[in-house]
Amino acid sequence: MRTSIRLTIQAAVAVLSLHPGVQAAHSHDFNVYATSVAQAPNGGLWIQVNDTVNGGRTVATGGAPMYENVNAPGTIVGVPGKNGYWVISKYGDIYARGEAPALCEGHLSKCSGFPVTPDNKQYVTHAAATPDGRGFWALGRSGQVWTAGTAAFHGDMYDEKYVATAIAASPSGNGYYILKTDGGLHVRGDAVFFGSTGGHFTRDYTGLVLSRTAGGTVNGYWMLEEDGGVHAYGDAVFLGSSGGKTPRATSMFPVDGGVRYGWVTYDGKIELSTSYRRGPVSTSDYDLSPVWTLQGDVDKPGAELHAFTLGSGPVDSWIFWPVKWLGAPVYQLRHERNGLCVEASGARLVQAVCHANFHDSVAQAFLLYAGAGENMYLAPAERGHYSIAKMPGRSRLEISITDATVWRTLNTTTVTAEATGAQWQTGGAAGNLTTLGAPGLQAPPRKWVVATTAPVPDSTVRFVSMETGHCAEFKWNTTTYYLYQSLCQPAVQPQTFRLGPDGVNTYRINVAFVDNFGAAPASNGGVMFTVASKRWILELTKLP
Repeated sequence: MRTSIRLTIQAAVAVLSLHPGVQAAHSHDFNVYATSVAQAPNGGLWIQVNDTVNGGRTVATGGAPMYENVNAPGTIVGVPGKNGYWVISKYGDIYARGEAPALCEGHLSKCSGFPVTPDNKQYVTHAAATPDGRGFWALGRSGQVWTAGTAAFHGDMYDEKYVATAIAASPSGNGYYILKTDGGLHVRGDAVFFGSTGGHFTRDYTGLVLSRTAGGTVNGYWMLEEDGGVHAYGDAVFLGSSGGKTPRATSMFPVDGGVRYGWVTYDGKIELSTSYRRGPVSTSDYDLSPVWTLQGDVDKPGAELHAFTLGSGPVDSWIFWPVKWLGAPVYQLRHERNGLCVEASGARLVQAVCHANFHDSVAQAFLLYAGAGENMYLAPAERGHYSIAKMPGRSRLEISITDATVWRTLNTTTVTAEATGAQWQTGGAAGNLTTLGAPGLQAPPRKWVVATTAPVPDSTVRFVSMETGHCAEFKWNTTTYYLYQSLCQPAVQPQTFRLGPDGVNTYRINVAFVDNFGAAPASNGGVMFTVASKRWILELTKLP
């Protein structure tokens, strides 16, 4: 089934300009090739920018580690779970960076049938890594597929009429998907077909991202047109596009493990879609409200779900993963950190290994009934007249036929200094300074819950560390006010702040009860408060 939507979602799209002088080019012309993107394990991005006919350059952004530049036109491929990537030039040269293994003695011709000196019909246009991270498939302009490392050949789609622009691996590595400019989607090996344009198109197709269930089964895909239009097939959920207003989008890439997607244009701009609903799950109360919290061995199946006050400990977060059951939309609720799913077990809720599908059990399928604003009710799919509830006087969540709790998800975000890229760091004991720094190579960015204190526009907010559960609080220290980590307490004014929008996704973080007195990077590596406040980058979507 095909869902074709061409809408502009203004709040959905984040734009990053990389290079104002990149030359206009289709992803498949014979000179300048597609700028391409891969995501690093810590959430940053690597971009291979092709800004000259026979050259290129590698850009790292968002905390992704930077390695030796590759001055070649080619496609960048991240190694799953590793801080590293390959850049495969259109001529078949292989550049391994970071933790990427060296393959084929540096050229595709040494390990496959790729020619030593390719002509323009054989140029590499895209590539995809194997799931084990020890090989890749390289896609040729005419639909040829070449293999490196552990990648196995499952067939190609040779046809000189339309250009092959994208390849994506099946989860098993025993198949792949090939996209051509006419919107034809061709499956090989165990890849599953969910539809395509059937050759009926008005704009070239240049990008492909697979949609999956929380258990990892492919249930559809998104296809990108060169004008930024995105089309969803199968059970893939449309998450936004540029509405056909992008000049020559050249490739598409998954973001945050597939909860959203992005695309990059010929002139070096990255745009990101909206995300699946995600975040800590709270009651409809505000400020320090009860939130879903795992109890027991929290990273193993069997841990129970309870509700404890925000700020009483580390904060759990869930992704509402959209799937289908009997043709109806339902959700799997997957924990963001440990990757396990919520499962109904009698009247209790526990976490378990995520199901790949619902053939044998629907204990992980939940219905979402939308309420006012961000509010919602949740029910097990098989028992739609029951509800997930926090019962009076008990912390453990229960599946109840008599009680129903109104739930909502809270904002989470990194807090990044616009001028330096340094982020608020968390950890250690209450009373410590909140420091600034870049996330480590393997460490994800440190996130904070931004909790509004009242359901009104321009409400004050709290910043609660997801890692420790401590609240950000400004305190006097000898010469000025600094940001500390403190035990969260209700009605403590120094723990509340007012956000002043000042640009796209940028804010001034001001003291709640003093106008124009806000946060700025301090020379001691901390965060200070001053009348000369600075702008901070926050990714917020649900403030009143």
